[in-house]
Amino acid sequence: MNFRQLIIVGLIASGFACSIPAFAQSPAATQAGPPQLTQPLKRSTEARAVEITFLKSLPGKREQLERFIRANWFAPDETAVAAGLMISDEWLDTGDDASPWNALVMVTYPNEAGFVGIKPQWDALLAEHRAKHPRVQPDGLSLAEFGKIVESKKLFERAPLMVKRSKL
Repeated sequence: MNFRQLIIVGLIASGFACSIPAFAQSPAATQAGPPQLTQPLKRSTEARAVEITFLKSLPGKREQLERFIRANWFAPDETAVAAGLMISDEWLDTGDDASPWNALVMVTYPNEAGFVGIKPQWDALLAEHRAKHPRVQPDGLSLAEFGKIVESKKLFERAPLMVKRSKL
């Protein structure tokens, strides 16, 4: 998990009550040092939207829920990323079934419009994808049989850093 993901998950988990400066001063954060950069930092003037979908798996079904999301959401998302409609998509989970939500999907869009800004292109892309790749149902089950969408939120990256980081 990268630093950006840790900050977002920390803010979400604490109800947006944690302070970033306090986090940045933690011993773990100061000992790790800054990430190694492979090219100079560039700042974008446009905010990007990060849409987060909170999911709750049924007991013991988190791995099946992840397989369903990766096959049915992320497969067409990758085509959207290649077309420049999305920046990235990510799956994060808590590793257990004990909380009100235990997984989230983060999709980053190139501007503040987020999904609404790509909807016409997305509808065409998804129709083309579904024509070639029918919906995947791990173990023959649907999304409702693995879990549910709890909530969705749109957050904004104000002046995001556009940088490639070295792989650890």
